[in-house]
Order: sequence, then structure tokens, then C-alpha cells
Amino acid sequence: VQDRGGGIPRSAFDKIFSYTYTTAPKPSRNDSSPMVAVSAGLGYGLPLSRLYAWYFHGDLFLVPIDGYGTDACIYLKALAVDANELLPYFSVTTRKFYSSGDQCPGWVHSRGLQQTYDCSSALSLSQSLY
Repeated sequence: VQDRGGGIPRSAFDKIFSYTYTTAPKPSRNDSSPMVAVSAGLGYGLPLSRLYAWYFHGDLFLVPIDGYGTDACIYLKALAVDANELLPYFSVTTRKFYSSGDQCPGWVHSRGLQQTYDCSSALSLSQSLY
């Protein structure tokens, strides 16, 4: 996705994925009726979008061109078997697995930007349950 909205200044780029960071002006109390809840410009759009991409083993990158615009690139897995989510499954059979400490920790980035872990045991267990 591309826009021509002037880009993101370098000084703000380190903060754009921080929750509640926004460059949008605060809504005027005179302009909105009491029945309308303003949810735009609160600083949750980019962080949540990237979190959703990570959840499905993808990523969200922004490429700003200062003074011109910004490119947003969302990468997701193309095959359903690669994009599946690892949901916890609790039963008598899996209790030993979840209490052993061998499971893959949550929200570890699959592209290696954070420390990677061997999740093969967690994946083999989830595949055997289906």
C-alpha cells in the first residue's frame, strides 16, 4: 500500500509502532456530538496491525520517503499450513507438555528479529491433536 501524504519524519519513525503515539490532532469537543466516539488517531492502528501480522507468522514494514509518502508492506504466509496459529489445547494428555517448559514461548517473532526458539515439539504436538 502506498500513499503520498508527505512521509514520516525520521524523528518520528522510532516511535510509530509505540502504543498511543499519534501525530493526529486531538478532536475538538465542539465538532463531535456526544453520541459519536472518536477512535481514529489514538495510536493503536500500526502497533495492532503489526501484531496481527506477527500472530499469523508474517510482518508489517513501513518504508517512508520523507517529503513524498510511505509504503506499507504486509507479509503473510501464502500456504494455509504455514500460516496456522498455534493455539493452546488443554486436556489430560497435554498437561505434561504444558507444564514441562518445553513449549514454544508466546509472541516470538518468526522472522528472527527477536531471539528464536525451537518450536518443533510444540508444532508436532499441535499437528497430532488435529
